[in-house]
Amino acid sequence: MTMNMINYSSCGRIMQLYVCFALLALNLNTGLLKAHADESSPEFSEFSMESVELLFNDMSLPFEGVSDPVFHRKVRAFVLDGRNYADRMLLRMAMYFPYIEAQLEKRNLPPELKYLTITESAVNPNARSRAGAVGLWQIMSGTARHLGLRVGRVVDERRDPKRSTEAALDYLEELFEKYSDWKLALAAYNCGPGRVDQAIRRSGSKDFEVLKRFLPLETRQYIPSFMAATYFGTFYAQHGILALPEDFDLVLTDVVRIFETTNFSTLSEMTGVPQETIAKLNPSFRAGYVPGNSRGYDVILPLWAVQTFEMKRNFDVESSSDNQLKRVFEGYIESTYELTHNYTWKELGRKLYLNPYHLKYLNLHLGASDVIQAGTSIRFVIPKFSGFLVKEINDEQFFYNLGQLEPLERRIPGFVSRSPGPIPPSSPSSLQRWEASPSGTRIRKIYSNRNVPGRGQSLSDVERVENFNTNRVASWKTAFAGE
Repeated sequence: MTMNMINYSSCGRIMQLYVCFALLALNLNTGLLKAHADESSPEFSEFSMESVELLFNDMSLPFEGVSDPVFHRKVRAFVLDGRNYADRMLLRMAMYFPYIEAQLEKRNLPPELKYLTITESAVNPNARSRAGAVGLWQIMSGTARHLGLRVGRVVDERRDPKRSTEAALDYLEELFEKYSDWKLALAAYNCGPGRVDQAIRRSGSKDFEVLKRFLPLETRQYIPSFMAATYFGTFYAQHGILALPEDFDLVLTDVVRIFETTNFSTLSEMTGVPQETIAKLNPSFRAGYVPGNSRGYDVILPLWAVQTFEMKRNFDVESSSDNQLKRVFEGYIESTYELTHNYTWKELGRKLYLNPYHLKYLNLHLGASDVIQAGTSIRFVIPKFSGFLVKEINDEQFFYNLGQLEPLERRIPGFVSRSPGPIPPSSPSSLQRWEASPSGTRIRKIYSNRNVPGRGQSLSDVERVENFNTNRVASWKTAFAGE
């Protein structure tokens, strides 16, 4: 009995010591987090209603906002209660917001509309509501078909980050044109324009604050929820929420259009991208392949893989396990650039020859400001290429390697002959490539600019001019060689 008491007592002391060490470690981690936030964010502040009110006054909205209890409750849910989940949401913002921002700017729409994806789906293209709405923008199947999206078992474009964004912005433009008020347009996006029209008739007013009592509870809280999402997307760094994208294959992306039926495994062999990455970037293809279609499907791939894919398609190198041409990819080059004076992201993108939207979301720790102050170190990442892995094609010709490539170069390897002598001129057919036309089901032959006949010219006329120019260049080379 005494031994048991001693054991329990010693266990209790050990547990107390363990708890003390755990609390000490937690305090140290919190201190390090705040210190890192102080370095990265100029105005890190503890969460309080007073700090929220001060930042709210600096927040940009497409309408006049009111800081009410629902707004404060939603902000608290983002900044405090869901802090760990907020980090993952920031990383998804880095994946999808570059394209959304580019579309908003192209259409001259309020840039804050991108935060609607936080309210709707927490920026998750695979999100599905109890009512059956799907995707980043939570689009119902009927609305999706009205907006021209394809919805089926093989392809569900509501999950496509690119196509769903275009459709959702089309719908928002349509609603704003109808109501000329962003509060009403957003309310109609949530509950449908029929409900909003009914509320206008019953209240006799088009003021959202007057008619909202005739709307469902979810829609009444939708506007403050959107405001809270905008607050989080604007001021997350000021509250010490930090996230840096590390999987650059998911952030630095581009789009290729595919017309033929293509399995993810075949696409992986052609580009070198793992099938899991292709599936994660393209959640709209639910059966593991891209179906054939005359209009084509846009497929999202890492930036380096898009260049590899386009080069193979243009040179008609068949995709097989025995590839004849492969671009060698060796990861990414990550570096920093210290600003000498204030820049916008667009100005900085032009200076560094990089996509400004990608650049912005590679630097999430700097917050959502469009102006970066002098003295700030900017993180930039670019794909690293080392050249081409080439293989003999036949006994007559082979590809030659152009050697080490700089990170931003996009040179194409050429043909050389095995036999000594001058390089034979490329025939006009080598400058042609086939592409599917989006008009109908026909396939058009697209010629390069050199082979397009002018008004009154035939293809034979163009060929004669090409031969004349080739002979003239050859004679010039001979003359210069003699000198």
